[in-house]
Amino acid sequence: MGAAEAEGVASSQRAGTSRARRRAIAAALAVTAGIVNLAIAFHFEGLKGFNQLDLFFNADASARLHCMVENRCGGRSSFSHPNLASFVNPPIRVAAFAISLGGATGTPPARARRMVALCVSPLASAVKAPIVFYVLLGLGLALSQAGLLALLSAVSFSQLAFGSIPESFALSGALLAAAYLLALRCMRVRDRRLWPWVAIGVLATGVTVSNLVAVAILFGVVGLAAGERLRIVFGRTGGVVVLVLLPTIAVTAIFGAGYQLKGVDIAGGSEYTQRWMKLHRTVDRATSMPSALAHTFAAPEPGLGRNLPARLGGSRYQYRFLTAHREQRFCFDHWLGAIFIGLFAIGAFGYRRAPPPARWLCGASLAILVFNWGLHSVWGVDLILYSQHWQMALMVLLAGLYSAFPSSSNLLTLVLCALLVATGLENLRSGAAMTTAMQVEHRGSGEHSSLKDYR
Repeated sequence: MGAAEAEGVASSQRAGTSRARRRAIAAALAVTAGIVNLAIAFHFEGLKGFNQLDLFFNADASARLHCMVENRCGGRSSFSHPNLASFVNPPIRVAAFAISLGGATGTPPARARRMVALCVSPLASAVKAPIVFYVLLGLGLALSQAGLLALLSAVSFSQLAFGSIPESFALSGALLAAAYLLALRCMRVRDRRLWPWVAIGVLATGVTVSNLVAVAILFGVVGLAAGERLRIVFGRTGGVVVLVLLPTIAVTAIFGAGYQLKGVDIAGGSEYTQRWMKLHRTVDRATSMPSALAHTFAAPEPGLGRNLPARLGGSRYQYRFLTAHREQRFCFDHWLGAIFIGLFAIGAFGYRRAPPPARWLCGASLAILVFNWGLHSVWGVDLILYSQHWQMALMVLLAGLYSAFPSSSNLLTLVLCALLVATGLENLRSGAAMTTAMQVEHRGSGEHSSLKDYR
């Protein structure tokens, strides 16, 4: 064997070893995220936390769970989540039926479907973790660096909370992370085919309609990275938006007819929106956004707020957990939050040294953050509720830290390891405080809880 052949074999073996390591890390991240979120989900299910509205940061857990299990959704199609139940309910029914065939015949069908539905968000979290890892690798990070940041994403407050609650957010987070991975691939191989974007756009928009904007931004940035003229980029992006909306509307109509759902209540929704806008000031939500970004990773102990649906419906818990009291006027009352905001800014600045694909993805992430800032300046009270919509953008900014300090990557890794531990411990403390509040206050006023009462 010649020297060239020997070198080729050695190179092939190294490449195979590297692929095996990537797959092993990705699998470990998926299993870890799935198990942790599944444990949290069934823990709060045991405390009857998913039987009412607004308990967890205004999340509509009981309503979404009912949609996933029955696909009735109050008898109407939803504008905000047009196909969430339609995408999730049929697989849930199939899985529940398979469980019954496997021997769990004593479980009522509705109960079996509920158990399966509780696994949807943890499963989405398990899928998202390796996707985040591969996105970070695509940005040029080493295996250890990408694994560390992917683990930070998995233990973030947003992922631990909304990767466990039966809602739309975990699915949105996983689909948007997949859109980032698609964007990186398209920039690397100059792939401008439309169908992958239409497919992921239909899924993401069906789960939450505002996801369409993030998908469109990423698609447009891929075109700009390929050197297309601005006019062409806008034209192709508009075409993708149309191609996404048409099947989204069609699926909504087909499943709506099949489940005998009424159409979207446009008049009622408009009236509710106008009434809501009068009660909440835009400036308060706009100035609370930076704190919401920080709390995406590490949120201090939540407080207890008013829960009007609980009072009207006689629910078990007469309060809701909230972080909104801590998100006022660019205020950071926790050292971890201030650190994360500083790291986001340094990471974004660090991309000036990164290769073009990474710089373009940083630009897309900043655009997605600006869009969410604008949207939730108009809509949303406790903004942590929507954090899955921008968490992937923040992960891209954190990856920029390695471009900002290329000669100090080992020291930076140690710092991020310490930050990972601090974040995990802080989120564990917050979760324990929420659990204690739920255990000691079945229908109480909050006087026996260590959490501050803002009612």
